[in-house]
This record gives sequence, structure tokens and C-alpha cells, in this order.
Amino acid sequence: MVDGIAVVQLYADAFQALPRKQRILAYHLTRAALAGRDIAFDQNHRQALEIRQLLEEIDLHRRGIPGALQEEIRDYLQLLWIHGSQYHQRTRQKFVPRFSFRQLRQAARQARKNGGRFPAAAGLDLDAYLRTLVPAIFDPAFESLAIDKNPPPGQDLLTASANNFYSGITLREADSFPERNPLNSRLVKSGDEIREEVYRTGGDGTPAGRYARELAGVIEHLKKALPLADEAQRSSLEPLIDYFRTGDPEAFRRHSIAWLKTDSAVDLIIGFIEVYRDPRGLKGAFEGIVFVTDPHTTGLLRQLAEEAAYFEANAPWGNKYRKKEIQPQVAKAVQVLLATGDGGPMCPTGINLPNAQEIRQTHGSKSVLISNVLDSLEHSSGKQVIEEFALPEERSRARTLGPLVERVQTAMHEVLGHASGKVAEELAGDPVEYLKEYYSTLEEARAELVALWYFGDSKLVEMGILPDGEAARAAYERYARLGLYQLRRIPRGDRLTDDHMRATHLITTHLMENSGAIQAVERDGKVYLTVPDTGRMRQEVGKLLAQIMRIKGEGDYQGARDLVERYGVVFPTEWRDQVVERSRSAGIANFTAFVMPELIPIRGDDGSIVDVRISSMPVAFFRQQMGFSGKEVAGEAVEP
Repeated sequence: MVDGIAVVQLYADAFQALPRKQRILAYHLTRAALAGRDIAFDQNHRQALEIRQLLEEIDLHRRGIPGALQEEIRDYLQLLWIHGSQYHQRTRQKFVPRFSFRQLRQAARQARKNGGRFPAAAGLDLDAYLRTLVPAIFDPAFESLAIDKNPPPGQDLLTASANNFYSGITLREADSFPERNPLNSRLVKSGDEIREEVYRTGGDGTPAGRYARELAGVIEHLKKALPLADEAQRSSLEPLIDYFRTGDPEAFRRHSIAWLKTDSAVDLIIGFIEVYRDPRGLKGAFEGIVFVTDPHTTGLLRQLAEEAAYFEANAPWGNKYRKKEIQPQVAKAVQVLLATGDGGPMCPTGINLPNAQEIRQTHGSKSVLISNVLDSLEHSSGKQVIEEFALPEERSRARTLGPLVERVQTAMHEVLGHASGKVAEELAGDPVEYLKEYYSTLEEARAELVALWYFGDSKLVEMGILPDGEAARAAYERYARLGLYQLRRIPRGDRLTDDHMRATHLITTHLMENSGAIQAVERDGKVYLTVPDTGRMRQEVGKLLAQIMRIKGEGDYQGARDLVERYGVVFPTEWRDQVVERSRSAGIANFTAFVMPELIPIRGDDGSIVDVRISSMPVAFFRQQMGFSGKEVAGEAVEP
């Protein structure tokens, strides 16, 4: 465990059953995803990448550095890898190392003597260069939040946030600038000029853009994957290659429409996808996730997708927001082979894409449940959470039904939640353009509420997905607990910044304060959240869901702001302090990061890849991440 984060090995047994051609395809897709990894570090903070590279060189050339200092440097480096910068991936709060600047300088000097190579910054010597990094590394008050959605007086969402999607520009200036590439660009102001730096390689008359070299590496491996892919997948990869070359949003749209229709055994999500790291909710962080279908768990998602028309017709919102035609949806369980950039090593448990509302309404979407991540999370901390945060009368039900309802919750969140509903006919454009910084929180809350609503529908029992009505009670009790024990993840302050956590807090707080559908009880000096009446819980979930669907459907910014700011942001610190201590005593990790399965190419006499095998042995997180950075560890060369 590193600073309250468990590091757990992922396994992908389904890889073994793939034909040889698909094993090689999977390898090239993972290399494409890795080629863009540095982009995500740079997006998270303008100095994050060079801080990571500095610490990697010191660790690799650590001979002669005091042992205790070596350990502190490695701990900080591992946190940089896990979070993608010196900011926590979920809380957005800055973390600082236990070592001092003097110790960093001592270690860097020794590493340089041992052959370490450090970047030159405008011709500065090593000591002067290190001093340029002092505020970013050591000062907790300097750019303290990667995303500050509640900026102090005199600042706005952009000037108060430390991420690198914007430079020298205010929120008002950004909102008034006509962006051609809102998802895959960076806005920069120099003097009086604002320019849009597009992520692209360029070529054929298109000028090179930001991170052209890295994206050229992405394209190189996608081209190697093309002849190995089936026809449907090629129709998805070709516009993706064009997108990385030109930066053209229309190319990404073509890719997204083709991708959502593919059902290949080996698949990937790569590009500038999720907008959670942008305070405006418009710019996509680079991520690369490669996965293989898990045939043993896929049936659950396909059952839900096949009954999508039933679930849409029985949603608790009016016809104005109800889809009339349901597009067929690819839905499956998968095992991750690699997750990097914004996708890992802290991985999601489920995904529904594309995010564009117009594509979802017109063409549908694809949903995946990441089964090996869910399995690992359950094995690593599920039992401890139940014993500490479930009431005694709930524990047997939680132990028996908890793993099932968590999997069904994730599946319904993705397959039914994000894919459901439509916006009002009179709304011109995507609702994200209207709801702005509140869109992501409300969309996550909406998807969660859809799942909670249908737990109370007998249809799930009829379909054989749930055994009986007790599963609904277990699901509601589990969600109430989540609203409490997620507070262990915010050790400082009294505000939530992460959209997923805000969504959960919004739901639980709203249900507690307005209906008592969730109630706080105290036993032996410990607070618990529980659900006294499942019927009332479902009724109140339906009311809140209908309210959020209306806000989204009409693009009601004021309604979104009122709901999120009132219920989703501020939490009681006395509960948090208790939860932090209870979690520490019970050995419950705050978060989980994953070591990815290792794919090993087998080469023929001519050097070409003739097959790929997956290692059956656990992989050291340190060695893997150094390898991802292109560094040689323990005499083992990194595969180019």
C-alpha cells in the first residue's frame, strides 16, 4: 500500500483463449495506448512530466543515496505514476513529498554522478533547474487544486485550477473564444492573442500540433494493428488514425460511430475521451484502455441491452425526455489488458461511450463492465468495508448479495443509465454546452439513479438477474454505505471536487434531507447510513431522477447549479474524521491502483512478432511503470 492506496495485480485469463492473430493485435493496441501516456501527464500539470522524469532518473541511479531517502523518493514517484501528476486523481488535491528540497538536491547530485541524465531548462545548471520545480513539488499552497470548481474571490474556474488545459486565459475569455477542437486542444493566451493548440501529428498540408511525436507513435502501432483487425474494427481504426493526424472532430465522430457498433474480442478506447479533469467539462484527457471480452460475464450486460426498450418505457420521467426508438447497443463484460493515461492505473469499473449526446441519441452507444477490476476490488477490500460500515443486521445480506448487486449496479449504470433518455426537441446542441461545469456531476448522478430505480423493478427478478426482492434492499443499503465511507478519501477540507463523488454525495444527501429515505443512525459511537424502507427509497429515487432528467433535457444551468452546490459539494467533517479513522483501523484502502497484465512478444528469426503470451507471474508495479516510461530496470530491456 502506498499512502492509503492499495496496488493490486490484474489478471486477464480470457487472453489465453484468443487466436494467435488476435493476441498480436492486442499487443499492438497496447503499444498504441502507451505511446500517448506522456500526454496525460502534461495535461494534468505543465510540470508533471518533467517532475516524473526527474524522479525516475534519480531512482534508477540511486547508488550512494541514503536508504531512507531512496524509499521516500520512490514512494513519491509511485504516487506520481498512480495519479498522473502531483495531484490526487479523484480528490484533485495536491500532495507533497516527505523529503525536503535539500534532500532532493542531494539525491539529484548523487544520481548525476552515477550517470543520471536530467533535462536542461533554458541552460540552467542542475541546482538552478531544481529550484524552478520547488513550488510545484514542495509548496502545498501553490496551485493547491488541479480543479477548483469553487474558486476564491477574484479568481475563476480556470485561473484557480492547476491543470494544463489552459494557459494565461480566464473563464470569460475561454467561453467567448470560438473553439474548433474543444475536445482535443489546449487554449493559450499570449499578449492579447488567444490560440488553440490542437493535438495532432499533421501532414498532407495540415501543420503539426501539440505532442505530434507521441501521436505519431500512436498512429504507428494502430497501422500495425490494421491488417490484424476484422473489417468492422478496421472501419473504426482508420478514422481514428485520421483523427490523430488531422485533429479533425469529424474524424473522431466517424470513429465513434463505427466503434460503438463493433463487437470484436479485442478492443480499445483511445484518445481524448473523458472531460472530468477540465473544470469547464469540455476538454478530453488522453487515455488508452485495451481489453478482451470476458465471455463468462457478458450475458448480464446483453440481457439488459436486449430489454432497453422496456427500461426506457418505464423510466420515471415524462415522454418529452423518453427515447422513441432504441438503437441496438453493444454491451459486454471485458478484462483489461492495459489502462493508461486518464484510464489507469486507477481504473474504472464500467464505461459507456461515446459521450456526445447527439451520437447516443441517433446511433446508440457501447457499454463495457470491466470484470477483472471488479473482481480485484471485491477481493481486496469488500469484506472489510461490510464489517466496518454495515449495520450488524445488514451484514449477512451484504456478504451474500453485495458482490452481485455491485456488478448489476455497474452494469445498469452504463447500459441503462448513460444510454437512456433524450433532450428536449427545442434544445439546440449538447446539454454539456448549457450545464458546463455541472454537467458531469449530474450525468453521473443520473446514471446512478437509473440503476437504483430499476433495482426496485420486478423485471430484474423475472429476467433472472436478481434472485428476489432482498437484492434490492441489499443494493439500497450498499449505496447508502457508499455515501458515508467514500468520505475516507478526502482527508483535508470539507468540499468534494470529483464528479463521481459529488454525484454519490448529491444523491445520499438529497435523500437524507428531503425524505428520510436514507437515515443516519449511531451505534456504539459510530455513525451508519441505512435505508429504513425500500419502497420509499425507490419512490424518492424516482423523483430525484425525474428532476435531474429535466435539468439535463432542458439545459437548465441554474437548476444544475442549485442542485449540485446545495447537495453535492460540502460534507460534514466530523463524519469524515470518524470514517478516516475507522477505515485506517480496519485496513481499508482509500483507493486501488492496478498492475496490468504483461504481454510478452515472441519474435521469429527475422525479428517480426509471431505470437504474444501473457505472463502468469505477478509483475512489480515499479518495474512496470518504469518500463512504460521507456526505462530499463534490473537489467531487463524494455520492449520498443
